[in-house]
Amino acid sequence: MKFINLRDGIIVAAIFLSALAFVFVGNFFSGQTAEISVGGEVARIVPLDKDDSFFVGDVSFEVKDGEIFVTDSPCRDKICVKSGGIKNVGETIICLPERVSVRIIGKSDSDSADIIVG
Repeated sequence: MKFINLRDGIIVAAIFLSALAFVFVGNFFSGQTAEISVGGEVARIVPLDKDDSFFVGDVSFEVKDGEIFVTDSPCRDKICVKSGGIKNVGETIICLPERVSVRIIGKSDSDSADIIVG
C-alpha cells in the first residue's frame, strides 16, 4: 500500500521549504518604530534609533540598541518583562493585566504590503 508518491513528496517538500523561507526572511526586517497601545488606543510611537527610558501608565520601557524592552510592570507574572526585547516588524509584547501592547512597525503601515503576487 502506497500512501505518498514522488509527486506528492515534491509538493510537500516545496511547501515546507517555502514556509521555512518565509519565516527566515520575515525576521530580517528590523522595524524603525514601536507603537505602544493602552486599551487598544495608541498611546505613544517611539523611534528605535535613539536609546531612551520612559513610562506608559505604570509600565516601564527601555529602548536600547534598536530594541524595545518592558523593564518593569505591576502585573503579577511579569511575562511581558521576561519576553525580552523586540526589534523586527510584526513582533509584539503584550501585558494583559495592564492592557498594554507594543508592536514593531516599519516606515508606516501604508508602506508595507499585505501580500505580493507575481
